[in-house]
Amino acid sequence: KMEERGVILDTVRLAKVTGQAEAAVSLLQSDLVGMGFEGNLGSSKQLAAWLHENGRDLPLTPKGNPSTDKQTLSALADSGDLFAGKLLEWRKMMKLIQAFLRPLPGLSVGGKIHANINSSRTVTGRFSYSSPNLQQIPKPKEDKYSLGKELRKCLTHVGGVSVADYSQVELRVAAALSGEPVLLEAFASGSDPHKETAAAVFKVSPDAVTKEMRHLAKTVNFGILFGAGPKRLSIELKIPMDEARKVYRDYKLGMAGLSEWCDRSWAEMEISHTSQTASGRRRIFGADESTRPGLSVVIQGTAAELMRKALIQVEEAELEPILSVHDEIVTKGRGKGGQLAEVMKEAAESAFPDVLGAVEFPADGEDGDSWGELA
Repeated sequence: KMEERGVILDTVRLAKVTGQAEAAVSLLQSDLVGMGFEGNLGSSKQLAAWLHENGRDLPLTPKGNPSTDKQTLSALADSGDLFAGKLLEWRKMMKLIQAFLRPLPGLSVGGKIHANINSSRTVTGRFSYSSPNLQQIPKPKEDKYSLGKELRKCLTHVGGVSVADYSQVELRVAAALSGEPVLLEAFASGSDPHKETAAAVFKVSPDAVTKEMRHLAKTVNFGILFGAGPKRLSIELKIPMDEARKVYRDYKLGMAGLSEWCDRSWAEMEISHTSQTASGRRRIFGADESTRPGLSVVIQGTAAELMRKALIQVEEAELEPILSVHDEIVTKGRGKGGQLAEVMKEAAESAFPDVLGAVEFPADGEDGDSWGELA
């Protein structure tokens, strides 16, 4: 039904956003040429050769070629390499143009985009989108030029839209499944779980937690849940390995309940070669396949099942959903935000009370003229 309803494409606004993106790309390209690069920016081979000639030490790909992937360029940019930073911006902008801004008008049928919603393609059970992949539109916090938000403003429906999204649904699932006291108490009291995590890890009072400490705790919270070890944390946090090992060790001590549950779950999955969501849906791993991603299936998969149940109840409440992207549902027409949030909360809390009853699953709702206004 969401595919049939589709979303209305504001082509006038889209043309303006496309113009802004193309102007930004042109400026970035001029900057990169001004730094001495005269080849094809779309050619990894030419970029690798130029970077190597100009003193950059590049790691090799599995095939033995110098790498210019995101991780490599991010490491260079973090060390102060202006060229690498500009190149990352250029690539992100080109992806937005090529994946969305230019193709969208051609995908419009009668002024609407009817994206394909794939309900069983991902291993975690989340929906995925194609033609176009609306989930790939940059999030506002990840988008320096705010064009992802502007693109969302091009997507609307008759009478505007209402949107509601769950608050930290995956962390709440992890808290309920693991019984981690720090997270359970944070959610019960309505306090910031990442701040409380930082307080437990760094052994300070919540009032003494700095912005940097909270950012670190948030990164580690999600990193460890999805299999990150010290090496990955070193990359994510942009800190030396020795420091990453200490952060990892302190986290496991401060968040003992969650850490023990993670370790126990991984140990069980290594023996059974399966991971299972709250509904009993399983992923089976091959004999030579790492079971490390299994915890993502347990947590993200269970969160996806909450979203599926919510979506059904939203449809039954005749709220006319048009999009379900990650942890949010977008419906046709203004004025439904409050009711939408209530339906989503009730659906999640009644889904698996025996397993997830230790936490609540609040949702925040609002409404406006377009999806982008509320992103």
